Amino acid sequence: MYRKTLFTLTSIVLLTSILGACAKEPSPPETKSSLRLTPEGLGKLNKTSNFDADTIKSALPSYTVKKETTSAEGETYDIFRAYWQDSLVVEIDADISQQKIGRMAILSDRIPGPKDVKVGIAYSATPGNEKLDCLPGEEGSTGKVICTFEENSSILYVYQPFNWEGPYHKLPPQEVLTKAKLDSLLWVAR
Repeated sequence: MYRKTLFTLTSIVLLTSILGACAKEPSPPETKSSLRLTPEGLGKLNKTSNFDADTIKSALPSYTVKKETTSAEGETYDIFRAYWQDSLVVEIDADISQQKIGRMAILSDRIPGPKDVKVGIAYSATPGNEKLDCLPGEEGSTGKVICTFEENSSILYVYQPFNWEGPYHKLPPQEVLTKAKLDSLLWVAR
């Protein structure tokens, strides 16, 4: 009786170990992006890249890329949006010819910009913020603050001030601006 019980227990332990090894937990989802926004573009995407699904999907293989229609100022146009696990990360617009990429907006902290700046960082925590040249946003960016590090830069830093009631054609006071959060990074073909 003892042998039979020992054999049964040993078999159960062995079988449990084997099944446990076979039922290995899935790998955690990718948490870091190898993409980075630079003055030249986003990964392989830049001003010479075609504005089409194949080009964009091949440059963003880890993302779900959807061609969608949006409108601004009474006109509709196509836009590509890249999602990571149902969260919007990047929006890509065409240039004036509608053939090449003209603008890319980073809308998530998943993709860093220069000096590892990420969406959500405070203006005061942005490396080199004392060198930012800022203007109040207009039209679709009313109430936001648009900044660059140099004239004609291809990357714009868009900050959203909190508790700022305007006037929107002026920059908020410094104490409001220092707490503003980076809403998006915009790359514009130059």
